[in-house]
Amino acid sequence: MLEIRNINLNVRKKHLFSGEFCAYPGQVTFVSGSVGSGKTTFLNHIFVLNLAIYINKEKIHKNEKWYSQVAYVNQDVHLYDDFTFAELVSCLRYDDQIGFEDVGIDYIHNKKVRICSEGEKQRISILVGLWKKPSLILFDEPTSYLDRESQQQVMSLIRNYTIKNQCVTLLSSHHTYDQLYADKIYDIEHQQLLIQKDCLATGNLQFEAKTFDLSNLVQWLKTKIFIPTMTLLSVILLGTLLFTIGTEKQLQKTRDNWLNSRERYYLSYTNIDGSLPLYYYYELLEMNGEYIPVGMMNYYEDMNMFTKNTQKANDIIVTEALKKKLGETTHTITLDNQTYTISNVMQDDVNNSIRESRYMIYLPDDLYSKKDRQRILYYALTYQNEDELSNIVSIITPKTSFINGGHPIQDENSLQDHLRSYRLMLSLIPLTLGGITILVRLMLEKKYHTKIALLKNNGYPISKNVKLQLIIKIIPFFISLIMMMMVLFSPDIPLYSVLTMILYILFEVRLSLKSSI
Repeated sequence: MLEIRNINLNVRKKHLFSGEFCAYPGQVTFVSGSVGSGKTTFLNHIFVLNLAIYINKEKIHKNEKWYSQVAYVNQDVHLYDDFTFAELVSCLRYDDQIGFEDVGIDYIHNKKVRICSEGEKQRISILVGLWKKPSLILFDEPTSYLDRESQQQVMSLIRNYTIKNQCVTLLSSHHTYDQLYADKIYDIEHQQLLIQKDCLATGNLQFEAKTFDLSNLVQWLKTKIFIPTMTLLSVILLGTLLFTIGTEKQLQKTRDNWLNSRERYYLSYTNIDGSLPLYYYYELLEMNGEYIPVGMMNYYEDMNMFTKNTQKANDIIVTEALKKKLGETTHTITLDNQTYTISNVMQDDVNNSIRESRYMIYLPDDLYSKKDRQRILYYALTYQNEDELSNIVSIITPKTSFINGGHPIQDENSLQDHLRSYRLMLSLIPLTLGGITILVRLMLEKKYHTKIALLKNNGYPISKNVKLQLIIKIIPFFISLIMMMMVLFSPDIPLYSVLTMILYILFEVRLSLKSSI
């Protein structure tokens, strides 16, 4: 016996009806009422156990046992559109006592349900519901698309099946003809659930857990829905990731090119907070019978010396003019009784502000040993990267002047102008494409959620269902996590730009739980 006690059905704060409900095995119980009275809502609430339901006086709780014993044939005649007849049999036929011929349909192995008429689809939905051999079966408008002949065939099948299998059958319909097959009729009138026709009966309902082999259904869902869906989402997310990485690399390249095109130092005669001293010494050297004034100056690692080869730490650098004087085969020079090995050459027509003569040698600051005997020629503010340039800007004023012509404030503005478009893309692209991913996922969920719910509705264990869906989603999860991790390693990507990635992951987890529980 099925009992539903203390019914108080409401939808969106609108009261539909109140009452009590009772149905017995081996009987067809009919629920009638005007359009909008709550018939469909009533059946939906029974199926998802949103009411106080008792089987044989024992209260029922939502679990796999419930869904393995209950079949719900709703008004969605397109639920099985993506199946062929053979796939329906393979995935959803758990009882072979009835077949396609019993609902007036010829079995064609590879025929798609999609190409069937609405009436045929409705009969197929009824057939699949009966294949489950449920203890409780719910029919919502099962004859709405059928002609009178098909209506008689289907209603006779439902009644005979109910009697033979001693299941509880609940049926709602606006067709008064269907009431002829009912043993008991409830009518929703004046917001009350009233008995219109009663039939005395007794007996307990056989309500025991069943275990179905759902491996074929799982494989079908993987092939037709899960894998294509996750592949599409992975492509969108991977495209977002690759575009972001490419933009980040282009930004870094632009920044490096800009930095490498600048001297990266500002010279002043006064000691500004944070500046470093540049010392100068010169000596006359004899070369090929003539005396040449050769200057020597220290330099710092951050300073761009515009060398022909890649500048390295501790490079001993000479001007191109001095190198020509020494000759291509000479790689050393002696100044103040100390010999230095030349490791790089400064290009002509650059760094003019620190060229006290055409013939110069530049030593790394830690190798310059004459500081105590030489005068300070300049003070230099040096920078190697964008942050250090910003730091220089923070300690000077717009009126601060420098000998070598450039100004940190102007240079920082120039750098930001070069980087602005890339930073804008790094801000908007992950945010926008993440949002698009969520929208696509919402559309796919709307399209497929009823098919994905087939697992839950056939008693697939919750733990296995959640595990299956999370495993299927591991690739888009992984790509999203990489995208989120980039924020930690790249200061150019703002934290808010991956907000939609976080929302996507939370959304997927919620969908996995919602479709499984």
